[in-house]
Amino acid sequence: MIEEQEEFAYDSFDYGETEDQFNIRQKIQAYNERQEQIDRDYKKLVDSKIPFISWQPKWFFQASTALTDKGLDLINAVPNVIWQEKVLQGKKDGKSLDQIKKENPELWSHQRHVNTVQEITRGWNTEYIDEEGNTEDVVGLLEDGDFGKAGSLAAEQAVSNIFSFLATAVNPLAGGAMLATSVYGNELKTGLDRYNGKQEVDYDKIRLNSVWKAGNEFVGELIGGTLFRRISGLKQAGLATSGIKMYSDSFVKKLTKGFFQGFGSEFLAEGFTNNLNQLSDQAIYGDEKTFKDYFRGFINDGIIGGVLGGPLGGGMRAGNSATRKQALRFIAPGKWQQEMHNIDNKIQQTEEAIEKANDRTKEPLQKRLDILKQQKTE
Repeated sequence: MIEEQEEFAYDSFDYGETEDQFNIRQKIQAYNERQEQIDRDYKKLVDSKIPFISWQPKWFFQASTALTDKGLDLINAVPNVIWQEKVLQGKKDGKSLDQIKKENPELWSHQRHVNTVQEITRGWNTEYIDEEGNTEDVVGLLEDGDFGKAGSLAAEQAVSNIFSFLATAVNPLAGGAMLATSVYGNELKTGLDRYNGKQEVDYDKIRLNSVWKAGNEFVGELIGGTLFRRISGLKQAGLATSGIKMYSDSFVKKLTKGFFQGFGSEFLAEGFTNNLNQLSDQAIYGDEKTFKDYFRGFINDGIIGGVLGGPLGGGMRAGNSATRKQALRFIAPGKWQQEMHNIDNKIQQTEEAIEKANDRTKEPLQKRLDILKQQKTE
């Protein structure tokens, strides 16, 4: 019935239109309808007068829903893996999806609610298309000269990954494991969807590809998180010896250096992960990949990672504890000088005590002296 309707719809259009032209026009029409629906939904949101929610600009609300979607991915990582494994194994055993749902009612109920929320959040995602109706990525928009759209898309996708970024920044090992778990479950679903409607399904390939991509994610995030921690951790700065100009120069230099190092570390980590994932699809599923695919993928995901890592790296580097201490020294120089004077007196007294001390008391005094000297250089 559906095929008859589609054929009738095609015949009803201009006689000079090819099937490819018709398909392109259908994709563009669907895209325009989706954008119109987003505009209508946003207008309802504004008209609702709900505090805070109705006050948000459209771009901010879209970024918020994208962030919610990615956050749900992380929170639901383990249940999603369990559910997708149940589905994969059930189908491998010849069971229908309805049968698998009936056998796992609580797990399916949970997954169904998460799916419902994510369908709503993903409906708000920013999307741009080219003249043929294909979805554009950041690199494609840059090639077209649509720098504003490219920046908007990169920013939204970067913000949506902030929880993932912070997880690996806090603990690269644990954060990487959490993200790898999320990727494994999502790739199981992607693999099953790839074979949807086909007679023969290679379940072992689906699982192998999922494991490979989860490993790629873990390695990429471990590298990125470790690099970022080194960039934002910083060595302790020396004492501020002049006024506000030196403090300002120090802050700006650290901010700038942190931005470019943060951008670079995340650019490389995300680009590296993208290429590993493409290699996985090529090696396991036999997808055709060219050098251009790898290059564009590296640049696209690298830009998105860099947009997130740059500002956070710069901000964290500039706002580290050593910089705050420099600010305190400038704002309250008298208090700081008094503290330094007290520490100098204690150092002098301790050094004198060490000269008079015997072997039993010399060691604890030396430890005390080391601590005092460390306090002075912080």
